[in-house]
Amino acid sequence: MIIGLTADHPTDYRPDTPERAVAEFMLGWRERDWSKVAEAVQLSVKAEFPQNQTWKRSDGSEFDVVVTLETYLKATLGGRVLFEWRLGESLPVEGLKESMATDTKVWAFWKGRDGLVEGGCITARAMREMAPYKPSASGLWGVNPASAARFERDDAAANERLTFQIDTRPWWKRLRRKQGRVQ
Repeated sequence: MIIGLTADHPTDYRPDTPERAVAEFMLGWRERDWSKVAEAVQLSVKAEFPQNQTWKRSDGSEFDVVVTLETYLKATLGGRVLFEWRLGESLPVEGLKESMATDTKVWAFWKGRDGLVEGGCITARAMREMAPYKPSASGLWGVNPASAARFERDDAAANERLTFQIDTRPWWKRLRRKQGRVQ
């Protein structure tokens, strides 16, 4: 699939850097491997799961649902199928030390729930924590999934970089028929 961006890979970045954490997060998202995405999430978010939530049925009775981190990530990010992505610049978060939090720009192309391919920018916030809710200059880097779920749509960038319309028909409808045989 040619879209115009060369995808990064986590091994392109040094270990224990915010860029590596964001690259691992984005690679898991592109592969739709929610357990891989969960590994790259910041400790504070991991500490919130699993959650027990009480839901109400239409008849008014209640039932409990256990929400795991993977199901939360799939519900939050799974509506967009990520095709290609490339990391941009990383900037320190205002009010925190650069060694504790950065905002990394990620240029990406995705297909939304409506089936249209769009391009734009994600600002993924990476936090370094020693323990949940304890930022530290010597902790582990992790991505805040809520920050990655917010897209800044950029039609100009998409039109410039998108080199063709992706055929989203099922594979059997894309087969070419020649002289009555499938090739």
